[in-house]
Amino acid sequence: MNQASGRPTDREYSGNGPSGKAMQEKLVEFANLLRENGVRVSLAETLDAFSASEVTGLIERDAFRAALRATMVKRSTELPVFEELFDIYFSGLGEIIKQASQSVQNALSMSDQEFQKFLDEVTEMLKKEGKNLSELAKKLLENNSGELERKINEAARAVKLSGIERTIEENYFARALARQLGLDKIEAEIKNLREQLEKMDVGSELKAKLEEYLERRLKALDDIIRRFVRMEREKRDIKQKEDQKLNQIGEKSFYYLSEDELKKMNEAVTRLAQRLKNVITVRRKRAKKGRFDIKRTLRQNMDCGGVPSKLRFEKRKREKPQVVILCDVSDSVRNASRFMLQFVYSLQDLYSRVRSFIFVAECQMNYVLQAIRELLEKGYTSVECRQEVHDEYNERVDAQNSRMVWSNVEVNNWYRNTAGRVTSTLPFRLVDYWNMTRTLEPSEFVWTR
Repeated sequence: MNQASGRPTDREYSGNGPSGKAMQEKLVEFANLLRENGVRVSLAETLDAFSASEVTGLIERDAFRAALRATMVKRSTELPVFEELFDIYFSGLGEIIKQASQSVQNALSMSDQEFQKFLDEVTEMLKKEGKNLSELAKKLLENNSGELERKINEAARAVKLSGIERTIEENYFARALARQLGLDKIEAEIKNLREQLEKMDVGSELKAKLEEYLERRLKALDDIIRRFVRMEREKRDIKQKEDQKLNQIGEKSFYYLSEDELKKMNEAVTRLAQRLKNVITVRRKRAKKGRFDIKRTLRQNMDCGGVPSKLRFEKRKREKPQVVILCDVSDSVRNASRFMLQFVYSLQDLYSRVRSFIFVAECQMNYVLQAIRELLEKGYTSVECRQEVHDEYNERVDAQNSRMVWSNVEVNNWYRNTAGRVTSTLPFRLVDYWNMTRTLEPSEFVWTR
C-alpha cells in the first residue's frame, strides 16, 4: 500500500487472498445496490463481474467500469443509473479518505515526498510511544487508507447504515458510526499522545508539525464519517429521485409532456413491461410424464392404503394471453397514444397475439385512398370537395361542439381560438366517425379531367 496516496497496488486486486475476497464482497454489495435502484442483476452476472474484475484490475478505472457495465447492465435504459451509482460507490469511501489525507497534507504545506517521509517518522514514533493506541487510531495516524476503509465499512454494517433513507437521519447515523468506531476513545488516545510529545526529545519544528498533524487527523476522521454517511444516503436517493420524477410526469397531462419527459415515460413503460413478463399465466395440465404430482398421486391411491401404485404427473404450460388495443391517435391525444403504443410494443413477446388498430388515422386514410382510387380508375386529374358539402360539414362540427364542454365560456382550453370558436375537428363519437368515412360518396366532390 502506498501510504501517501492510499492507492492500492495491482497485487491487492488479485482474485485470491483476503483482498480478493474483500473485492468480491464489494461487487456483491454493488450488485445489491443496483437491484435496489431498479437494475436487474442476476447471480450469474455477478459471477461474471468477479471474473471480469480479476482481468481488468482496478487501477485502470475506465476498463474496470466498462467490465462491470458489460457484465451487469442489459438494457440501455439502465445505463444512467449504473453510471451514477458506479461513481458514488467506487469513488466513495476510498475517495473520501484520500481527499481527507490530501487536505491534511496541504495544510502541512508538504510535497508528496515530504509527506511520505513525515509519515515514516510518524510510524517510527508510534512504534515507541503508541503501544497503547487502538488499532484504528494507529491506522488513522499511519494514513493506512485501505485498513481505515475496511474498519469503517465494518462499523457501517454493524450500525446498518444501508438502512438510511432521509436527510434528517444523517446526524443519527453519523453519531452511531462514531460510537461504533470508538471515536471518543480515539480522541482520548490522541490527547494522551500529544501530552507525550512534550516529553519527547525531538526538534521544535517537528514537534509543532506532529501536534498539528494529530489535531488535523482527528478532525479528518470526523469529516470522513459525516461525508460517508451522506454518500450512503445519496445512493438510496437515486431511486427516490427517479420515482419522484416519474410521479410528476404521471400527474401531468400527456399533451404537455416535453421530449425529455416522453423519453422518461418510455423508459418507465419498458421497465413495466419487463416486470409483467414475470407474471405470465401458468396452467397445470395432467400428463403421462413430467413433474411428479405427489398430492394427486396420494389422492388416487387412497383405495390402496396410500401405496403409490398409480403415479400421477403434471405438466406446466405457459399460456400467453391475447390482447386487443384500440388506440385513438388523433392530434389532441397523440402523447397518450404514444404511451399506449410504446407499452404494446414492449409487450409483444409477452402475449401470444397483439393487434393494435390505429382507429382515427385508419378511418381518414381509408377515405382518402377511396378518393385516390376513384381518381385513378376514371382518369381524373384532380378532386375537390364541393363548397356546400364543406359548409354543411363545418356546421355539423360547430353544432356538435356547442354541446360539449369546450364551448363553455368558463372552461379554458386550447380548442377555442381567439375568435371564440371551438376548432376541435372530431367532436363525433368514434362509431359515427367510422360510418361517415366508411364509404366515399363521389357526388360530394368536384372531379376534373
